[in-house]
Amino acid sequence: MKVGLKLNEQFTVSKHNIVQVTTFENEFHLALTNSEYLVISKDDKDNSYYYTHEFNGCLIEVPVNEYHRIQRELTEYFGVEIQDVSSDETKDQEQPEPTA
Repeated sequence: MKVGLKLNEQFTVSKHNIVQVTTFENEFHLALTNSEYLVISKDDKDNSYYYTHEFNGCLIEVPVNEYHRIQRELTEYFGVEIQDVSSDETKDQEQPEPTA
């Protein structure tokens, strides 16, 4: 098992330094042992709300396929499924209409 997690071309983190993964609708946050956190987000989403003075983490925007690769590697490492939290609207779209 790899102990490093490559997030993008410039950023790799040791999996041993990840203490918490928090999932949201289109992103997830990695809390690190040094009290910093990383936000992993799909680059096809509007992430402008992270570019503020109040934001004290690190935003890493990745292509959708890399986003899912990172989720898979974290799932393997932690032994629990890491996936996006779906909104009620998304759930409604995914469920087929009942037929009579």
